[in-house]
Amino acid sequence: MTSTHLSTRPPSNNPSPTEPGATRVSPRRLLALAAIAGLVALAVGVPFAQRERGPAPAPDPASLVPSIPAVTEQDLLPASLPGPAAPGSVQLVPGPFADAAAIDALVLQSDGSVTGTARVLRDVSELIEMNLFIGWYDADGALLAGRPLVLSQPDFTQAFQAGITDSLYNGVLPWQVEAPAEITPQVSSAVVRLVSVVNE
Repeated sequence: MTSTHLSTRPPSNNPSPTEPGATRVSPRRLLALAAIAGLVALAVGVPFAQRERGPAPAPDPASLVPSIPAVTEQDLLPASLPGPAAPGSVQLVPGPFADAAAIDALVLQSDGSVTGTARVLRDVSELIEMNLFIGWYDADGALLAGRPLVLSQPDFTQAFQAGITDSLYNGVLPWQVEAPAEITPQVSSAVVRLVSVVNE
């Protein structure tokens, strides 16, 4: 007589790995899926994070421009004259704009003021700006003080209208710069430097 063994285990719905319908996932595929999931999370999360922080602040325009130190008489004029200057004399410092304008008739007046004339030589057109720098020196040739002088087209126009110069753009324009009152008694000589000439 044969005995029949009945199993009490419920039938499984999952196929055995050895069955034909079983699906195996390789470790390489698992890594690829994990990487894709990470990229999707990053792509979704970054815009939200940026939206919470708001747009990046615009840079300050002043921070993009290099700072330029202010120009003083020590930068434009020698601290002392290379040799003894005759009392009452005025020297014109040679510079790169000598062919752009003529600075003539330089005189040191008894009150310490310096007078002269300016005439445009190059690109005879409407002058925008001409910059001079005047320095006063004592008897030992040491710099006492310096002052700028700015000439522009309205100065030439007014001189032309007043009959002082015979040309509107390149006439001979007279000018005068007073010395600081506190150095007047010590002034022995002066120096003039043509700093720049800008034409239209």
